Amino acid sequence: MTDNATALQDLHREGPLVLPNAWDAGSAAAIEAAGAKAIATTSARISWAQGLRPSEPLLGKPEQAERLRTARETAKAVGVDLIKVLVTGPLPLNVMVHPGALGVSELIDLGVARISLGSGIAQASYGLAAAAAREVLGAGTYRQLEDGMDYSELNALLT
Repeated sequence: MTDNATALQDLHREGPLVLPNAWDAGSAAAIEAAGAKAIATTSARISWAQGLRPSEPLLGKPEQAERLRTARETAKAVGVDLIKVLVTGPLPLNVMVHPGALGVSELIDLGVARISLGSGIAQASYGLAAAAAREVLGAGTYRQLEDGMDYSELNALLT
């Protein structure tokens, strides 16, 4: 078994594995700083950044290379395990959550082993981008930006 597979199994033994999903080095660094023990990638966000729908098959080698490059850069940005390939064999109960889903403690009570945010964080960031643009173009205000990460804080995470 590879070191990554062993690390993944060990994280499952500690309790349910909660996986925030990153799409680039900046989001991975922010998620790591928030205290994540492991970080998953979101293929949907990586596809969207390339102007592709996640359901579209890879068009060719350049697109495949770009997705792999993005995943590698994301992995290099953090010190926690980046989960890219799941362990083969029988897997425990895993859930991808969304707004309105049961909370983490309720999922633990049900025996869930892995909880993933999937593309949810990326979708929220796109929603924020659209809302901030509507606000500044309409009302001329910037309230949508109030919960954003400080510029210097994000830069410090990437150094």
